[in-house]
Amino acid sequence: MKKLLISKDLSLPLKLRLVKGYVFPILLYAVETRTLTETLTRKLEAFELWVCRRILRISWTNMSPA
Repeated sequence: MKKLLISKDLSLPLKLRLVKGYVFPILLYAVETRTLTETLTRKLEAFELWVCRRILRISWTNMSPA
């Protein structure tokens, strides 16, 4: 899946559909068995942003401070 996310051959909308169709459902299915705490919610949001950064090929060093 990592190779698909950083592939230059696939369009951005297709990459986003792949993530929404395959990655997030599996992740959210696993989360259903746990209590959704504030910490877990932040981790899920951080993972979602990490995936978006990988798709857009934004390096950690290129990010500006908040």
